[in-house]
Amino acid sequence: MLQIIPALLVAITVVIQCLAVQMSRYRLSRMNARPPHHGLALMSGMLAAAAIILRLYQNDSAVGVLFMTIMTGCMTLMALTDAASCRLPRPFTIMYLISGSAFRLWQGDWLTGLCSAGFWFLLLLLFRQYTSYRRKTETIGLGDVFLIAGIAIWSPPGDIPWIVATAAGGALLYLWCNRQRRITRELPFGPFLCASQYAFTFYPGGLW
Repeated sequence: MLQIIPALLVAITVVIQCLAVQMSRYRLSRMNARPPHHGLALMSGMLAAAAIILRLYQNDSAVGVLFMTIMTGCMTLMALTDAASCRLPRPFTIMYLISGSAFRLWQGDWLTGLCSAGFWFLLLLLFRQYTSYRRKTETIGLGDVFLIAGIAIWSPPGDIPWIVATAAGGALLYLWCNRQRRITRELPFGPFLCASQYAFTFYPGGLW
């Protein structure tokens, strides 16, 4: 019976990834935005499957891996939606926060997770208000603030600055590589944040 659990968790991962793509497609159609990019959807699904298989290979807890399937599904959903519309719908980020809170409650360190999320949320909210006032334009979206708060719940406190810095570095690298092209719309930050957290899940201790 125990030998079936890894295969079942991989199957659950595939189902959740497919549901995330369908939910993103439905939400984008309601927003009259373009559908999610097929290449990005495939890459997200492959990263999710690889992360889950790695955790199973390391003999991690089945419950912890199940939580990770939920986390990767949320990241795929948010990355696809933000990449296509430059918007992070509040229900998606709230769902990410709630599932992260449940994960930390299962771990027994929910207070640490909530304090970390609250700290980053308030810090980035103040930064957003200050820069918006000084520059008269929005420098970071409110959806990104909620997303980083969710990342702060899911990840160890010491990893948060590195995840955000890696995402910012990826965004700057993207802009530099496309400097010859005229980018006519704002650059979504959510996909870079999700990609950065994906990368950190492959390191031992990236979540637990």
